[in-house]
Amino acid sequence: MAQIARFLVASPGDAELRERMAEKVRELDQDIARLTRMRDSLRHASACTHTPLIECPEFKSHIREGDAAW
Repeated sequence: MAQIARFLVASPGDAELRERMAEKVRELDQDIARLTRMRDSLRHASACTHTPLIECPEFKSHIREGDAAW
């Protein structure tokens, strides 16, 4: 919470704080991308008719690429 409070009072000349804010943006972008891939993998797995699921080419692709992230 303190970090957010510091972000809210940042001035244009506070380069160090702004760099930390930019790093946080990069971290959030990575988290969003990872969670989006996970969501898409789970969505596919929930409707996939392959038996067993691990034999599904699309699901295998997600696992191989690390997209499932679980």
